[in-house]
Amino acid sequence: QARRLLELTRGHWGIENRLHYVRDVTLGEDGCRVRKGSGKQPPNPCSARTASFAR
Repeated sequence: QARRLLELTRGHWGIENRLHYVRDVTLGEDGCRVRKGSGKQPPNPCSARTASFAR
């Protein structure tokens, strides 16, 4: 059961890293300070499109 939990955890982070690494690191999305209001903003479709071209 511990092995299965490890597989699930690694699988989750593998997906997380594949989806967001390019946008976070290459495009600098984590460092972006452009904000409106105090709520969470929807993802930027332009950076998503750019990230898909980078792959």
